[in-house]
Amino acid sequence: MYDEIRENSYHEMTDSLTAKVLQAEEQLREERVRSKMLEDKLRQMEVDVEAIPILKAQVRTCCTVWSYAIKK
Repeated sequence: MYDEIRENSYHEMTDSLTAKVLQAEEQLREERVRSKMLEDKLRQMEVDVEAIPILKAQVRTCCTVWSYAIKK
């Protein structure tokens, strides 16, 4: 009888630990997906930031050309 109780307790603990491991693995997968998305977003932001000086120069050029055209 005690062996049966011990056996059931062992199986319950094993099932519980297995469930916890599976849940932890799923959370890890989700975190990896989120991490990848954030890395991609960061890369795009870096590209955008690098483009700012070029955009400023283009705006200055356009404004200069436009103001020159208005003066004529």
